[in-house]
Amino acid sequence: MGLHPGRDPGPFVRRGAAVHEDGIYRPLPPGVRQGPVAWVDALVWVGTLVWVGTLVWVDALVWVGTLVWVGTLVWGLMHRCGRYGGWMRLVTFTDGPSGVPGPHTGLLVGDEVVVLDDPGVGLPSDMVALLAGGSDALEVAARAVASRASRVPLAGLRLGAPVRRPPKVFGIAMNYADHVGELGRDAPAFPAFFAKAPTCVVGPFDAIEVPRVSDQVDYEGELAVVIGRRCRHVPADRAREVVAGFCVMNDVSVRDWQWRTSQFTLGKSFDTHGPLGPCLVTVDEVGDPQALGLRTWVNGELRQQASTAAMIFSCWEQVACLSTACTLEPGDVIATGTPAGVGAAADPPRWLVDGDVVRIEIEGIGSIANPVVDQPDDRPMGMPER
Repeated sequence: MGLHPGRDPGPFVRRGAAVHEDGIYRPLPPGVRQGPVAWVDALVWVGTLVWVGTLVWVDALVWVGTLVWVGTLVWGLMHRCGRYGGWMRLVTFTDGPSGVPGPHTGLLVGDEVVVLDDPGVGLPSDMVALLAGGSDALEVAARAVASRASRVPLAGLRLGAPVRRPPKVFGIAMNYADHVGELGRDAPAFPAFFAKAPTCVVGPFDAIEVPRVSDQVDYEGELAVVIGRRCRHVPADRAREVVAGFCVMNDVSVRDWQWRTSQFTLGKSFDTHGPLGPCLVTVDEVGDPQALGLRTWVNGELRQQASTAAMIFSCWEQVACLSTACTLEPGDVIATGTPAGVGAAADPPRWLVDGDVVRIEIEGIGSIANPVVDQPDDRPMGMPER
C-alpha cells in the first residue's frame, strides 16, 4: 500500500519516514535512512573504521616491534664487539693478509679475524700501542666489524701472544690455599710478587724449551690480567676500570734456579717460559674474574683443577697493591697465581721433558697448548763481537 502523508502507516513503514515537529509522518528523501536501519548502518561503518584502524595499528606495531628488535640486535652486537664497554677478543697474529708480513692486531669474530692494522682501519699492529689508544682505539676496533676491513680465516693463522712484549710482567707466589698446602708453607699475609722478564713471553701454541742448564722445568696454569690504562694508586674497588682484559698464561718455572735464592726472578724468566693467549678477552666479556674454572693437562692427564674464587688475593687486590708501588701501563701483565697440582709437589717430582704437551684452559677465555722441547743446540749464542 502507498504511503499517505499525515497517516501513521505502522512501524514497518515508519522506518522509511520521518516525524516532524507537527507530529505528522512524511516520507524521507531518497537515500536517507533513520531508525534501526540507520543505527545498523552506523554500527557497520564504525566497525569498519575500527577494523581498518586496528589493521593500521597492527601494522604500526609490527613495524615498531621490528625496529625495536633490529635496534636491540645492533646494540647487542655493538656491545659484543666492544662499542659500549669493550666486549672483544683481541689477537695478535703473524700471518698477514695478501702476504703482508706480521705481526698484526686483529679482532676475533666467529671463525674470522678482522685485521685492525688494515689501512682502512688504521690501528697499530702492536697490542701495547693499541691499548694505549684507550677507549677511542677500541671504538675504532668495534666499528671495524661492520667496515670493509680485511678479514682472514682463523684456521691456519699463527697466533702470537696477544701482548708480544709487555712493558712489565709480574707473578705472585702462593696465591691459592691448596697450592700453599701442597708446598708445606704458611699462607702469606702480604702478596708475594716477583718479576718475570718480558722476553719470556711466547705465543699460545709455541714451544716451551727445557734449558741446557736444568731439568727441573715445571708448569703453572694461571689467569693473566692485562692492564689497559696508565695508572697509579688504584683502589681495589676501581681496579676493574684500568684492566683491559684477561688471558691464559703458563708461568713456567725452572725450580732449581727459582729456589737457589729468595728471589724468584731468574727461575721465572727463561726464554719461552711465559706462554700467553690465545686472545685478550676484554673485561666486560669475562664478567667476574673470581668465578672462572681453571684446568691444566700434561699429555692429556688432568693435573690442576680449581676456581679462581680460591685466590687468596683477588685480581683487583693485586692491581691495587702493585699500583701502590709502581705505575702500571697499558700492556703490563699480571700472572695471578696457580692452584695445587704443580709437578714440583709430586713425589717424585714430575718435571716437564721433551715431547710433553701442556694444555691450560680457563672458562670463558680459551686454552693454550704448548709442546715441550729441549733447547736447540744449534742456536747462536748472540755474543757481541770483540
